[in-house]
Amino acid sequence: MNRLSIKITGPAGFGIKVTGVMLAKIFIRKGLNVFAYTEYPSLIRGGHNIYQIDISDKSVNSSKEKCDILIALDKKSIEVESKNLSKNGIILYDENFGKIPAQKNIQFVAVPFVELAKKAGEEIMKNTVAVGALLGILNLKLDEFNNILKQEFKDKKGVGEKNILAANLGKEFIEKNKNKLNSTGSFVADTKRPAPQDRLLLTGNQATALATIASQCQVYVAYPMTPATDILHILEAKQKQTKMLVHQPEDEIAGIHFALGASFAGARSATGTSGGGFALMNEGLSLAGMLELPIVIFEVQRPGPATGNPTWTEQGDLNFVINSGHGEFPKIVLTPGAPEQIFSLVQRAFNLADKFQTPVIVLTDKHLGESSFTVLKNVFNKIEKIDRGKIIKEIKNTKNVFARYKFEKDGVSWRAIPGVGGGEHIANSDEHNEVGFSNELSQVRKKMMDKRMNKLEEIRKEIPLPKIYGPKNADTTLVCWGSTFGACFDAILEINKSKVKSQKLKVNVLHFEFVWPLCKNLDKFLSKFKKLVLVENNKTAQLGKLIQQETGIEIKNKILKYDSRPFWVEEIISKLKK
Repeated sequence: MNRLSIKITGPAGFGIKVTGVMLAKIFIRKGLNVFAYTEYPSLIRGGHNIYQIDISDKSVNSSKEKCDILIALDKKSIEVESKNLSKNGIILYDENFGKIPAQKNIQFVAVPFVELAKKAGEEIMKNTVAVGALLGILNLKLDEFNNILKQEFKDKKGVGEKNILAANLGKEFIEKNKNKLNSTGSFVADTKRPAPQDRLLLTGNQATALATIASQCQVYVAYPMTPATDILHILEAKQKQTKMLVHQPEDEIAGIHFALGASFAGARSATGTSGGGFALMNEGLSLAGMLELPIVIFEVQRPGPATGNPTWTEQGDLNFVINSGHGEFPKIVLTPGAPEQIFSLVQRAFNLADKFQTPVIVLTDKHLGESSFTVLKNVFNKIEKIDRGKIIKEIKNTKNVFARYKFEKDGVSWRAIPGVGGGEHIANSDEHNEVGFSNELSQVRKKMMDKRMNKLEEIRKEIPLPKIYGPKNADTTLVCWGSTFGACFDAILEINKSKVKSQKLKVNVLHFEFVWPLCKNLDKFLSKFKKLVLVENNKTAQLGKLIQQETGIEIKNKILKYDSRPFWVEEIISKLKK
């Protein structure tokens, strides 16, 4: 079965995303795999919105640049998106748009969306009519869509029934007019497929929130900032079930300090934001470094500098987060590339933060955070054992003053939380001695700096080599981090399946989930690959420069993109075949 790409477009307020999510769920329930990508401008209302769904019975983790079917909910959508249609693509549109100029290799299908929606009850249901028409073109039954509509509108009396009627009217219209279509889609016609009960449709932000709950985080503090806000909303909605304290402060500066106060009190704590909010957190981040307090920070990137493109995507903050905070202190940066990786790495982040008493930054982006992936349910059975590190629960000898910052070979001192008898100490943002009193002697400063920075070498021992996906003995290896993993992985699946010997090119993917500190012996590991090609969603190849800085290895071949859009799978394939 081939891959199919469907795009729903129209102005904000037309229910583009809600309709798209329901459509994606239909295919999930048909036993297919789905990747869904959303675009919207940084406007309060209005602007051109997109929800694109890529479907396959194989793995699918990214979007195609050219969609196969376009559902245009306004005339502008045809003008803007017709150039993004594949050869022989179909455009479904409302016949009320008037005469649409014919275009080569595009089939236009006029459906009276508004008229049929009004017949069902309300004009607002034109989206539902459109989905019904689409399912008619694809020769799919309406049973799954009807079930989804009932569930979606279960709290609104009569609305579900009206939408079911609207969907039926859309499908019936197509069936009555199929003789006017050049072709009908048997692409996903109803056939027996694996039971869909084992899979979910999940965004990266949802995976982050679930992993935060699984990590037994007790305090989450965040000021809303696109595209990280969903994490806050999800955790807030689950407060009663999880007993997690979720708080929205007046700004990001207050947010990180609130979370650090909770950490000092012994709670597992986290905060989340995007680049601009993280910039405000930097003084607090340095405070965490000096006080040696564990904290997990979710940084969901969007294009900068300044406000940049607030609702779009980019991997421009890698250098920023690695070098964040004033002064030198250890931190850990993790870069998952899929919801499954997020669920695992966020749990690891909380354990690493506690174990090494240092900030851990989980770096994602808008593309990963807000796109929806097909995820197997059993992923969420993998709960990591909680490791709170060196926390003293009882101090037997209370005659001596507790040395919170005692010099240890691995740099990690025992910590006591408020309420532990004899564990009183000063959390001092100035340089201090082992007890916590301010001290400006040069030898104390050097010794304390060495103590803190020694953690980096201990952390490095726990950092695994980057993971290899695809054939081990490949001609070319794509090197990536974070969300570019999806497009890279889909590209190698497409390239490696070629049966034509003259076109045969073995390609694999090397994905970095741990970018700071980099693992030990990375230079020896990278030297074994035949040809490395760096794939990054930024202008300056930030991971490539980091690798060169740390290993001396320069990756000369690069595929870079920085137009605030994610990589389309065709882009990577075409560049590799040049």
